Amino acid sequence: VCVCRAASDPTYEVTRWHWSTLSVAAFRAHCAASRCPLIITGLGPHLAPRGLSLERLRALLPADMAVPVRGHGTMSAASFFGRLDAGEALYLADVPLAIHFPWLFD
Repeated sequence: VCVCRAASDPTYEVTRWHWSTLSVAAFRAHCAASRCPLIITGLGPHLAPRGLSLERLRALLPADMAVPVRGHGTMSAASFFGRLDAGEALYLADVPLAIHFPWLFD
């Protein structure tokens, strides 16, 4: 499902896929080849046992650690979680977790 499309380049679009419908072939055809970002939904229950839940991030990130927040630059983890708890729609910026936070996988 197309979420948004660039006005200056109609071939650049952000799509939303449920993990169960995103095959390797579909990923390669629609995402990797186009270099357009995608949003994969429905992974929460599958990632939580691997330690990538919101609760695990809250426990592991030091309160004063600067985290990249989409549209807001960086802010402390404490500020991020406080604003998230207050109902603000915040998202961690799209960064490769394995590169920026490799200790999450230990």
